[in-house]
Amino acid sequence: MGRTVFRVFCAATAMARTYARDKRKTSHLVDQAAAKVKHQHGALRKLRGDFLELLGMIRAWASGKYTVVPWKWLLLGIAAVLYFVNPFDLVPDFLPLTGLVDDVAVLAFVLKSLQKDLARFRDWQQAQTESPHA
Repeated sequence: MGRTVFRVFCAATAMARTYARDKRKTSHLVDQAAAKVKHQHGALRKLRGDFLELLGMIRAWASGKYTVVPWKWLLLGIAAVLYFVNPFDLVPDFLPLTGLVDDVAVLAFVLKSLQKDLARFRDWQQAQTESPHA
């Protein structure tokens, strides 16, 4: 299963380049993921806050407000969102109890990889809310 998840995620990473070149497409993808995550429970619950933060970072990048995310990490984040949104990934999401196992594994890996960038984004968001010019 691990190799197959890796192959599918690699395909999502390649597709992420297409999304990153079209910010409207990226924004739409983030909207899809945000809608989907609202209806998820169980294993995803522990990652929900960090995942929503990742979506916020990608959304802020796509709107041109946040520009300091490195390209390779942006692609990794978009790939994770693509993997999450795609209903035809390794384990179909509609299967009870097991459908989100691969999604959670991919998201956990990506969120851990992006910890520093998400922390920078949190700092940036905080500065935006504290700044009178925000």
